[in-house]
Amino acid sequence: GMQHFFDGTWKWGTAKLVYKHKKWFLHISMTKEYPELDLTKVNHMVGIDLGINFLATTYDNQSQTRFYPGRTMKQKRGQYKVLRKQLQMRQTPSARKRLKEIGSRENRYVTDVNHQVTKALVETYPKGTLFVIENLKGVRSATEKVCVRHRYVSV
Repeated sequence: GMQHFFDGTWKWGTAKLVYKHKKWFLHISMTKEYPELDLTKVNHMVGIDLGINFLATTYDNQSQTRFYPGRTMKQKRGQYKVLRKQLQMRQTPSARKRLKEIGSRENRYVTDVNHQVTKALVETYPKGTLFVIENLKGVRSATEKVCVRHRYVSV
């Protein structure tokens, strides 16, 4: 299933051997040059602002704004943060096992919600739409405060 990478248009980078979940994986970085975007084929432009209170806010060239709420995901992440704190304080083997389980569960949940938002964006706008996304450099260092039991914690 990787034949299309051997057509000569891809440039191979360095490889890294990774041991994860009791299996070995070989990660190989690859790059491909794409031609400049032909603006004559673009018939619709949409700007996307990503955030935590609203996962995505879009504004298109027809002056329509759409909001994709993120409050439920924000609350769920706050709940997982409190649960992780409680389990880490116990320091028992069963608590460590449960920490692994809820960590992967939270990651799957967040990935699924982000995928749903992306799918909704692609299905909403017609073919030939140019999506412009904000510069996300340094976004991981930014924190958002979540109210948990009358106090705020960072997520």
